Amino acid sequence: MEKIMFGEIFSFVPAPKIKAEKGRNRGKYPLYTTGQQFPQRTDQSMFNGPALIISKTVPVSIYYCNGSFSATNDFMIAKANRNCFTQVDPQYVYFYLLGNLSLLEHEEKKSFSRQSIQKIEIPLNSLETQERIIGTLHKIETLIQKRGTNLLLVSKLKKVMFLNFFGDPVLDKGKFLFSTPFHNLVTIHGGGNYQTQNVPRESKEQLAQLTQTAITRREFDPVQNKRFLHKQFVKDSHYIQKGDVLFSRKNSLKLIGSAAYVYDDIANLTIPDTIFRICCNPKKISGVYLTYLLNDENFNKQLRSYFGGTLPTMSSITTKKLKQFIIPCPDLALQHKFEKNILFLRQMEDRMTKQLSRLRQFISIASNDLFSGKEIIHIKPDLNALLARIDPENGNYDYSAFKDVPLVNELIRKISREEEEFPDIDMYNRAQKVLFALLKEGFVMQEYDPKKNKMNLHINETTETYN
Repeated sequence: MEKIMFGEIFSFVPAPKIKAEKGRNRGKYPLYTTGQQFPQRTDQSMFNGPALIISKTVPVSIYYCNGSFSATNDFMIAKANRNCFTQVDPQYVYFYLLGNLSLLEHEEKKSFSRQSIQKIEIPLNSLETQERIIGTLHKIETLIQKRGTNLLLVSKLKKVMFLNFFGDPVLDKGKFLFSTPFHNLVTIHGGGNYQTQNVPRESKEQLAQLTQTAITRREFDPVQNKRFLHKQFVKDSHYIQKGDVLFSRKNSLKLIGSAAYVYDDIANLTIPDTIFRICCNPKKISGVYLTYLLNDENFNKQLRSYFGGTLPTMSSITTKKLKQFIIPCPDLALQHKFEKNILFLRQMEDRMTKQLSRLRQFISIASNDLFSGKEIIHIKPDLNALLARIDPENGNYDYSAFKDVPLVNELIRKISREEEEFPDIDMYNRAQKVLFALLKEGFVMQEYDPKKNKMNLHINETTETYN
């Protein structure tokens, strides 16, 4: 197959200078920033498409925009040349690179150069074939975008839920039972400086220190760490534990006071001196409530104004001063109810994130198949064939394939008729194990029917599923 080099059909333009802080939830144009699954918005337009937006650092990300847009200086912008349109559709090139991201990686795996990207060879199919490939992959990408939008809505719902439960902690102080200094509710531990390597740890058994970026997005990301250079003595209070509230005590003016809750067990991770580890007294305050309080826009602004810094771009918070900061406390039972709702939404987010990950893997595989001349054929999953793969005796409990709505409905229908619907008793037992797993995950619900005096099974309507 004939090929054409990227540099023959695309040219890089001067790097953008806009900062990520300019991003908003609303605006006329998309603003592409690193670390975000989907672009933010801005009223400032810097470029016109069609163009490819390629990140400069690992992990590599690439976007395509046909209209006006902006991007931070973490990206390189490649615009289609005039001669591009006579030979290749720019979106075709985008999908090819999306399915072959390894081509964009620099040898050192740290950054990418324009020169290396310009030398990438693009397979040159006919324009008719290109349009067919674009049409197929665009459908998958549209589904990814819809799933991503739903994921963002759940994230926003958690913030709205905080205000619905407690009101504005600054403007609606009358809704809180009492207010008290921080030290009456929590224990605050400072971090330390350990000798580390500029690489993350390779396993949970290795000692590592968290980096500041692990909590700046107000979600705990344990992957953001630096491995210990050698074995060192670590204070017990420096180890991160489940239930901790991690608090950014030294950062830029915008990010100081950011908090992240540790929902899961974690081993061998320590806090640096730029992060406080806050341990809540469970009889007085919920750690989840405290995290959302500290991250509330109005409350965080009030907190930032309370503390000063030595530099105009950097602030710091001392333990002594934080202990005296006043915290509004609602009824503890209401805090626990809020926490329960947040945990439910997090489970939903987790399922949606896994589905989004599978879709992204699928578009990469589909891209490789289409560019190599293969056709994508949708094969309807067969229930008995999938059940045959479940092997409890050998520890195979992978139920991820049983997330298709028609498939689960068929499973429920057959289970309700018991053994007569299955080839043998072994297959029926496997079906029961799958159903119990789906019930445990909340994918399937059961309700009592008093008229028929029996339990009815049905799919949880709040669960994100593939159709």
